[in-house]
Amino acid sequence: MTILSTDIVLFQSQDNTDNDSGGGSRTSNEVIDGQVNNLFPDISRLDTVVGRVNLRKVFPTVTTVNNDVYYGAHSMIRKVPDDPKVSALLFYTDDPHDRRVDAQNKIESYVVQSYLAQFYLYGVHIAGGKSITVLQQLSAQLPVVGDVYLIKEGSTEQYVRLIEITATEVNIPYSFGNSLVDYVRRRIDCEIDQVLETAFTGSAFVPTGQIAGTADIWETQVADAAKFYSTKTLEVEGLVSDSTVTVDSIYEQLVPAALSKSFLTDRQALPEGILLMPSGVVNTSYRVPVDVAANDPIVFPTAIVPNSLTTILTAAWHDDGNGNIIDDNAGGAIIGSVDYSQGIVFMFNVIISAAYTLHYEPATTSNVSIQSTTEIEITQGNTGTFFTRRISPSPSLGSLFIDYRTQGKWYRLVSTGNRIGDNETVGFDVDIGAGNLKDNFDGTSSLTLTLASLPDLDTSIILSWGTIETTINHVTTVQTYSDGYMQIDLGQIDIDPLTFVMQLHSTTFSTYYNVTADADGNLIDAISASYAVKGKLNYRSGIVNIYPFNDGVTPTNQGRFDDPGTIDDVIIDFDNYAPASELLGAWSTVVITNATELSNVITFNIGESVIVDSVEISFFMDFPIFTGAVFKEKGQTVKMTLLTDTNGDISMEAIDVVGLKTNRMTGTVAANGDVVINLINKDYNKYNPGWLGYFGNSPKFLLSVTDYYQLGGNDITVKYKSVNINPADAKTSHNITDKIENLAKYRIHIPTDILGEVNFSFGELNNNVTTVTSKLGVLFANGNNVGTIDYNGGVIELDYFSSPKSGWIQFITIFTDTVTTGQADPIESAVFRTSATKLTPSSLQLVYRDYDENLLTATTDGNGIITGTSILAGSKVDTITGKVTVLFDDLMIANSIRYDAIAEVALPLDPELLGLNPVRLPADGRVPVFKAGYFIIIFNEVTTAVINGGVPVADQINTLARSGQAYIEVIDVDGKRLDPLQYVADRVLGTVTFANPFTPIDKYGDPLTAPFSIVDRIEDLRLATDVQINGLITLNEPLSQAFSAGVSKVASALIWGDTGARVYQLFSQEIWNSGSPVWSDERIGDPTTAQYDDTNYPIYIDNNSSSSGRWAIIFTSPTTVNVANEKLGFVDTSISISIDDVAPINPATLAPYFIMPKEGFGSGWIQDNVIRFNTDSGENNMWVIRTIESGALSELTDSIDVEVRGDAN
Repeated sequence: MTILSTDIVLFQSQDNTDNDSGGGSRTSNEVIDGQVNNLFPDISRLDTVVGRVNLRKVFPTVTTVNNDVYYGAHSMIRKVPDDPKVSALLFYTDDPHDRRVDAQNKIESYVVQSYLAQFYLYGVHIAGGKSITVLQQLSAQLPVVGDVYLIKEGSTEQYVRLIEITATEVNIPYSFGNSLVDYVRRRIDCEIDQVLETAFTGSAFVPTGQIAGTADIWETQVADAAKFYSTKTLEVEGLVSDSTVTVDSIYEQLVPAALSKSFLTDRQALPEGILLMPSGVVNTSYRVPVDVAANDPIVFPTAIVPNSLTTILTAAWHDDGNGNIIDDNAGGAIIGSVDYSQGIVFMFNVIISAAYTLHYEPATTSNVSIQSTTEIEITQGNTGTFFTRRISPSPSLGSLFIDYRTQGKWYRLVSTGNRIGDNETVGFDVDIGAGNLKDNFDGTSSLTLTLASLPDLDTSIILSWGTIETTINHVTTVQTYSDGYMQIDLGQIDIDPLTFVMQLHSTTFSTYYNVTADADGNLIDAISASYAVKGKLNYRSGIVNIYPFNDGVTPTNQGRFDDPGTIDDVIIDFDNYAPASELLGAWSTVVITNATELSNVITFNIGESVIVDSVEISFFMDFPIFTGAVFKEKGQTVKMTLLTDTNGDISMEAIDVVGLKTNRMTGTVAANGDVVINLINKDYNKYNPGWLGYFGNSPKFLLSVTDYYQLGGNDITVKYKSVNINPADAKTSHNITDKIENLAKYRIHIPTDILGEVNFSFGELNNNVTTVTSKLGVLFANGNNVGTIDYNGGVIELDYFSSPKSGWIQFITIFTDTVTTGQADPIESAVFRTSATKLTPSSLQLVYRDYDENLLTATTDGNGIITGTSILAGSKVDTITGKVTVLFDDLMIANSIRYDAIAEVALPLDPELLGLNPVRLPADGRVPVFKAGYFIIIFNEVTTAVINGGVPVADQINTLARSGQAYIEVIDVDGKRLDPLQYVADRVLGTVTFANPFTPIDKYGDPLTAPFSIVDRIEDLRLATDVQINGLITLNEPLSQAFSAGVSKVASALIWGDTGARVYQLFSQEIWNSGSPVWSDERIGDPTTAQYDDTNYPIYIDNNSSSSGRWAIIFTSPTTVNVANEKLGFVDTSISISIDDVAPINPATLAPYFIMPKEGFGSGWIQDNVIRFNTDSGENNMWVIRTIESGALSELTDSIDVEVRGDAN
């Protein structure tokens, strides 16, 4: 039999409304072609104010009473509404019985849960609130205004869209190691577009991050759970043999979108990244001194290098580099987690009942501004998902950020910090992308990257990173025995050094020995020289500096100082000079800014007469750092301290210099204030006393003074006394008797501008050492606060928590930046994305500083062009994506680049009024209607008036202007279609011949009104192999004919494929559980002895009355059955198969869904046996969506033409 066009009928569903119950199964109510409101209701005034989304389910059905196949069935929107405020889409759920609420859930699943966000919910949030507060590390990525996030706590979840964010750096106190430590975090207050539907319990603050069991915040990603189809206008003329077409937009409006403005103020352009810097000291031991309960944190003294935890209680327990603790003895089971940058390990449900030792490689972390950026521009020539790029300088571990945009949404990949050999993995979620970063060991790295989705055309993949290449690891360059001293403040000034006596108890000899001073303050110890205390009394300032830290050759001070808590006191006696008048002898400090240097000699005058032995001079100098025989120009910056003796001769205080030997500067101070300083000897011969000093244990020398050092600035600080004091004027005697731990402190000088934290061993050489670590400026040993560190000034101060023994110090982790003190790394260009998905044109403004600290500005015009001071051509902003590219004509300070802009975000609309909840949908309310893999129809329609004034007559032949059409129809003055039986269309010749006799009626028999017109269409059906957001669609085959721009259309087709009724997957099984049925397509359990004979008694089914689905014929007795459908439930019961055929009635057609002849059952059936089979139908289903945007309508009457297409015979 032949399937005629009149056999294809569109039926309504059970509930043709926008209630949750809308949709459902097919009815017998036909959607009458061309009838007003045949599917959708009128549009109200309220709809035009706030917008509206209407969903209607329809069933295109082959109504033949046979099972002939309608081949390649598909549908398209032939005509979209004329009103620009109204749009139309097709949507398919593949469920003939689903309701509107089900379809709505699928539509609203445009975005789904992805990976944990780089921030967490902070504090308790109550239902009804319209804002949330989150915390994050300073190095983390800011939330994006306009993006959607998922808050999830247990089974409770809610998607929220951010419409405004305010970020503030805050200090949060936390008790750590018996001390209160301030931690710096970024607190972000976020306004959301809809109120919280329920309460969520956020985390309190702990340094390790979010507390387990509190509400999580997840990033979201486009899921493509729903596919949409519509028709757009051809924008560029399509020529014969063209393999691409261009449409005006690949998007169509799904939900109304009203935009509001959100101000982005003073935002950091290049956010801070984390530098994870390995120490190189592998297999370091750390002993955990206490029991560890399950899920309790183990806090390491330092950060941890990924893949370096090799022994955790047992060698079988180790980390995998991805933050997991693995048990090799349990088949690689994950038994814990590790936070590498925080240095914290959690063991899941593992109780460790004794102290134990861990082995790992320490690291330090530093929050530094992203130092380098670049981009891979996405063009038609390189579009794909696989990319490679050589990166220079090499990113440090965990510091590479990769941003790309697909389907209008930005996604971020981060390098994991997991490095095996010379390779580091990139990306934590394969649904976003993955890659590998290979260190080439030449200062560069090679990136290979595979994205989960094609990046949008005309966007960029942005690479941003921090690098260890611009840091110096002082573990190998700072001399092994670092410079430092123990200091006792006597609390007095102007001390007579010849009266100074300090009685120290010797733990080695169990007796007291005196330490005295000579006239210049040099300490003299009564004990033998091998144990003698070395140091100096600064009798003007009242400070005793004791040098337990030697030059790396011979240990000293062995047994000269007691451990804290001993019973023995230190006894100090001295007299101090007292001036006759309190106005005499006052200390003064002056900063010299006009000092001159000529031939390595600095000269200046203090400004008044001075006491020559009271002068203390200090200034900064820059020294190179050596790696082998090569130095780096900008190395350690060292504070030089020069002292004078009673003759005014200058000597250098070696304790203030890292790696620099004593007496390398000389000079004089005269009573009239004249100062002459001779810089370090210029004889650089290795065997001359002028060489620089020890780095490691090898002497170094340089070839020229310009390479040797440079002044770190012109300012020189001078402390002095301006009036001479007569020692005979007065003397006051003093006695100090106290424990050593109450008197002494340790002071250690390290390079200035430390990056990250430090970690060092303190104590006796190769024995009895204590590990000391820093956290946010506080020093800890064995969990106790033992001192402070000045990262910028390069000074460590320790309490007397342990006796100095040999005063041995070995640094495990210590890094500095190679860049000049006080400045961030220089850049000549920057690529970044703003914290918004769309910007208002001309709103972006930039501020930045050059290397002279000058504040510069730039602005943008309506085309996104950036202009300003030191800005080069090519600088621009893409306001659609928020991507910024800025090029400078000079070096700029990276962390000084900030921006202001105005973001365009969706205005919150009431979901009840809209008919859809827009939170999980794109902010602009648009969805793509073309994607790679879609079938598309390129077509052009021309309307020609029927000859004879538009009045057809019998046998009249109309010859059209073209031939070879794909479709021809005749319409009346109102656009209603003439009954196809009233004419014959010859698509080969391009003619229309009217019937004889001719009756002007539609297919329903209703009269039509002249004049009539003929609509003919040419078309190409193609497969889209690539779709770009600029409207460019690549075809699998070239166009066979030309299509004019502006009047031709491109439609995406909803494909059902071959359509026809059939029965398949027939089987029987012994037991059917009616209480909890399992609708499996394979037998569960044993087969039945009895079988249905479908060979001789096939199940009858036709296109019109069948319904696609799973069916079960359930035996309630050997001769009685019930009929159940997976979606419909029981459709017939208590059928006697000995008397009647099984023929459940379809209420839409009043005919059976199928007929099973009673003769096919045979005998041998028992209760709970079941016969299972599936059916396909002549009906298909789809949802038609009408979207009304806010604003006045331009059309009083409008329509959507949906065309159902296929082939027969």
